[in-house]
Amino acid sequence: MNNPNISPEKLNELLNMASQKLNTNPQRLRQAAQNGELEKLFSSLSPQQQKRLTRLMNDRQAAEQALNSPQAQQLLRNLTQDKKG
Repeated sequence: MNNPNISPEKLNELLNMASQKLNTNPQRLRQAAQNGELEKLFSSLSPQQQKRLTRLMNDRQAAEQALNSPQAQQLLRNLTQDKKG
């Protein structure tokens, strides 16, 4: 998961968002990705969600676009506010 094209901050944001959808924690998601075990975590998603997430994780440009979307930015603001809470 050491992709030089994605900043560590963006990667962490992506892991945080994906881990919430997968009902797991970011560290477990990171380890699963590094060990090639993502399919196990995807089992809780619908087939359509699995395809979208796989496509997103394999496409740096799509991941950046998703993270920069207004919806993702609002979600990140909400998550950050909750932590500061």
